[in-house]
Amino acid sequence: MKLRGHLDGLAVASDFRCDGDCWLGIYREGGKISIETGVRASGPLIVTSVSSVEIGRDSLFGPNVMITDHYHGDSRREEVYETPPSDRTLHSPGPITIGAQVQLGANTCVLSPAVVGTSVIVGANSVVKGHLSARHVYVGSPARKVISKQRPTSQ
Repeated sequence: MKLRGHLDGLAVASDFRCDGDCWLGIYREGGKISIETGVRASGPLIVTSVSSVEIGRDSLFGPNVMITDHYHGDSRREEVYETPPSDRTLHSPGPITIGAQVQLGANTCVLSPAVVGTSVIVGANSVVKGHLSARHVYVGSPARKVISKQRPTSQ
């Protein structure tokens, strides 16, 4: 596991397991990454933050998953296009919250801002941004809802 940056904002459950390379980086003071109990990843896994990334319990990530709450520069500002990417100020549009029991397929990217509800399944090669409601299946770029599995109503 490669750890980078301001590690005082890093909280990882002792049973977290990544079977391949894992890179966790917090690149601004006050940023945080939180990984709850029971999280498993195939790896490689990249999670980077300048604001906040929270990963809920018992989630499962396929290989080549990337979760980041920031970009090199704010693309709404004209000066970003005059500055080399590596010299731009890191910009976060908002936090990322991934609920409990979420499954992210291979090659999925989760970009800021994002809220992924409990028990969501995201198909391989998807790009997630925005709000994904609980108990649904999402696929694509951008990720779109394709299946809904709401709890049955009691009669």
